[in-house]
Amino acid sequence: MAARKLLSPDQLPGKGITLKNDQLKNLEGLGLFPRRVPISDRTHGYVEEEIDAYLESRISGRDEASAS
Repeated sequence: MAARKLLSPDQLPGKGITLKNDQLKNLEGLGLFPRRVPISDRTHGYVEEEIDAYLESRISGRDEASAS
């Protein structure tokens, strides 16, 4: 199994995601954003490939909407 890279919440803006923690939790709860991975009691991260897939799906959705 290939190693997966975790991104800290502070690294999300580097991927273009500038949502606040409350907004991310809301979207996660609705199943609209990748779920966080607990690292310790007070820290968490996000699986980079899940974040990349999320961004790709948003881009594809935009492209499909503009093609119709």
